[in-house]
Amino acid sequence: MTRINTTDYVRPSTAATLAGVSRALAYRLIAAGTVPSVEIDGTVFVHRSDVAKIVAAPGMGRPKGSSPKKRKRKPRVTPPASTPGEDGG
Repeated sequence: MTRINTTDYVRPSTAATLAGVSRALAYRLIAAGTVPSVEIDGTVFVHRSDVAKIVAAPGMGRPKGSSPKKRKRKPRVTPPASTPGEDGG
């Protein structure tokens, strides 16, 4: 049986933190095979040397210099205020 040094492996959430990306992105790169991983008893691990692949993954994130699109808000419509005696009664 081969023993591995467990300090060389981190969970995807820790890898994401070290790489400065979201946890979702780290899992997406692992699922796509861009970042190698191992699964032990149902738990996924990434080798510390592969954390750099998360940062260097091509096409991930917004291009440099771009900004997120601003959503256009719908104008707020408020009902007209009723005045006493307007309701006909």
